[in-house]
Amino acid sequence: MSELDRLIRFVAVAEELSFSQAAKRLNVDQPWLSRQIQQLESHLGFPLFVRSTRKVMLTAEGLRLFDTARDLAHAANESRQCIRDMTRSHNSSLAIGVNPFSYWVPERHTIMETFQQRHERVSIDVVSNYTSRLLSKLRKRLIDLAIVQQPFDAEGLESMVIHSSGISLLVPPEDALAAYKSVPLSALEGRRMPMTNPQLNSAFSEMVYGPLIEAGMIPAIVPEGEPAVPHFAAIERAPVVNIGWPHNVPGP
Repeated sequence: MSELDRLIRFVAVAEELSFSQAAKRLNVDQPWLSRQIQQLESHLGFPLFVRSTRKVMLTAEGLRLFDTARDLAHAANESRQCIRDMTRSHNSSLAIGVNPFSYWVPERHTIMETFQQRHERVSIDVVSNYTSRLLSKLRKRLIDLAIVQQPFDAEGLESMVIHSSGISLLVPPEDALAAYKSVPLSALEGRRMPMTNPQLNSAFSEMVYGPLIEAGMIPAIVPEGEPAVPHFAAIERAPVVNIGWPHNVPGP
């Protein structure tokens, strides 16, 4: 890593006065960031920060370096962003971030098809990832737009709703729940239901599955992700939450 890269990371920590917040801002692991700062301090021969369990403070040397390195770090970041913008513009491409499970959304295909018809010379690059990572890429301007599920943190971003779907509960025809026109939450007590790891999108999981778990539903985490959930439900003959029914069911 170059000295300029370490200075950029030093400035981020100095501005945040928090290794964890700086790591989040730079989208890196906190232990890795701490090692980079330690290597910079070792190279310089003096400490830049006073670290404690409660707070991080700049030393006198750190303050002096921060005063001179701050403008340099900001200029370097702006130059890098300018290069990324020019590269995308020169390549005439549009980078669209999408959730892996948004393929069924009709408006997603309409948007891409309409854009392609109007801008034949511009290629569309589809970047598939989870919501948090797509929003991070969007804020860093590594992609041009993202199609994600609500809820999400829209701070600093412009957003609009392109599709709304209800939440349905699909059950095998032999299940007693199939007799209900509207399944009460109390009927789910003690029932095992497949779902993805809630850490992938905690806000979404809380919105969809939170009331079910409070009612006594037993979550069965499917490590293979969203595409494997309906297969798990079919094998186990278990009820499964479905968003977008019937749009997300493949045709014949």
